[in-house]
Amino acid sequence: MYMFKNRNSNYYSRIYLPKKLAVSGCPAEVRFSLRTKSRSTAIDRSLLILQKARTLIARAMKESDLDAKTFISSLKEELNLIACNSFLSEGILPAHNQPVEKQQDRKVHTNPSREDLVTRFIDFKQAEGVKPKNLGLMRSRIQSLIQATDKPFEEITAREASGFLKKLYEKRLSAKTVRDYLAAIKQFYNWLILMEYARANPFGLVKAKSDGRLASEQRRKWRRQELGRLFSHDNFTGVIGSNDSHLNYQKKLEDYWIPHLLLFTGARVSEICQLSTKDVVKLGDIWCISINENDGKSIKSRASIRHVPLHNKLLSLGFLDYVNQRAETYQKKLFDIKPYGQNNCWSEQFGKRFAKVLTQQGFHGKDRPTLHGLRHTFIDTAQSEGIAENEIADIVGHTKQTMTYGRYGKRVSLVRLQLAVNRIEFKVFARND
Repeated sequence: MYMFKNRNSNYYSRIYLPKKLAVSGCPAEVRFSLRTKSRSTAIDRSLLILQKARTLIARAMKESDLDAKTFISSLKEELNLIACNSFLSEGILPAHNQPVEKQQDRKVHTNPSREDLVTRFIDFKQAEGVKPKNLGLMRSRIQSLIQATDKPFEEITAREASGFLKKLYEKRLSAKTVRDYLAAIKQFYNWLILMEYARANPFGLVKAKSDGRLASEQRRKWRRQELGRLFSHDNFTGVIGSNDSHLNYQKKLEDYWIPHLLLFTGARVSEICQLSTKDVVKLGDIWCISINENDGKSIKSRASIRHVPLHNKLLSLGFLDYVNQRAETYQKKLFDIKPYGQNNCWSEQFGKRFAKVLTQQGFHGKDRPTLHGLRHTFIDTAQSEGIAENEIADIVGHTKQTMTYGRYGKRVSLVRLQLAVNRIEFKVFARND
């Protein structure tokens, strides 16, 4: 690691990462602002940054399956927390013979109410491009802190922050949910410091316990018997009556096709619910669905934009007949699903309908399988079939994690993706294609 000055004479620390981490997709170096123009102060701060960075890098070197994106994000967050705590969080003080850059003497604005500060922060995150659904979650998590204490934000201590964490655990929230709460509040405090509404982040050193399970174990997939029970529901076996109204008829078709599409494409619920009729396309000899952001559709990331070959099972069930019927009646949308609530959530409306089906089929409790779990089931089944990770990523819209595939790899051809998709079988369905 060494220091350098930018054109504004501010000092930066440049941290070189081991070559072993580069193989996992990490960059060669990470740069971090020391937030000072004083060389002596920069040296002291760089020592603190180096100490924390070396600890995190050593831990990463021991991981056999490192997620580069998560590691770099975690590294930057940890270093930023040190900066937000005036570079004093580990007890290293500025040089005794240099004037201290007194963060504590900075003017702190106290006029706005707590609710007003939260609103300003949410407006700031909205300007950054954060999606409405995530803004709503962020607001509710920060509001939980307001409900827990009457103190102004700048007066909350680290001990009280730790007590807030204890209250979250007492609510029997999952480890991931607790981490999400802390992440939102830490972001909020970093903004408060930036805008001079607070001097330090009391949650800077508050850590949530890890889940203790592998990421793959945290995903609830459908078991074979559960799929059999689900697809024995009248939605999938009953005959649509001739006396159905148009609205009821269309709902029954949606109840039939959306779960099938989720299971046989691995797509996200919102991606399927947003599909336009023209998004079902034939490229060469391969029928696909096009996941895109045209016509105001929203996507999770750039990797989400893709073409997914239709499984032979979907074709044999008559999916193209349904698509043609929508096109012939001049329907722009493939399904009559509308975004729901303030967050314009595309999956919530159909998710509530599907929840009733789960209850009717005897699925109860917090651990019951979910609509989104059909996507996980597709991914896990693809992995068990030995399908290459980069092919699965192109099918389901994941960002490729390794440097080789992520930076240099092109998209897999549709022919190969079609072969991969059709290798996936669910034994609850008879092969009639």
